[in-house]
Amino acid sequence: METAESKQLILETLQLINDAWTQNRPEDIQPFVDEDIVMVAPGFSGRAQGVKAFIASYVDFCQNAHIHGFRSINPEVDVLGNTAVASYSFEILYERDGRRWYGTGRDLWVFEFESNEWVAVWRTMIDLQEKPA
Repeated sequence: METAESKQLILETLQLINDAWTQNRPEDIQPFVDEDIVMVAPGFSGRAQGVKAFIASYVDFCQNAHIHGFRSINPEVDVLGNTAVASYSFEILYERDGRRWYGTGRDLWVFEFESNEWVAVWRTMIDLQEKPA
């Protein structure tokens, strides 16, 4: 597969992932991630492994927060053979426990080309900052 085509497919996959959780459909993320995906918490303060734990983190957020807005900014994808690294800056406005929060940071994903499709195998957020909105 050509690099440009791979980059486009990965960007489309990220959009589908973000659409799913921001529209309160976190279970719809499952087809886009590997069964053994690893998610590292911001600041490398913890980790979850496996699709069930990965999806559960999104379910927890969706059950405890109401998203008022989300925007990914300047997505970038680097493809190296069967591996790709994708990242984008983001802004999010959400409400939890009666308080509004504004967050920014960078989402960092690693994808692998498996069974003729790109699937996410690793994710973290860096430079995460949240403040009352």
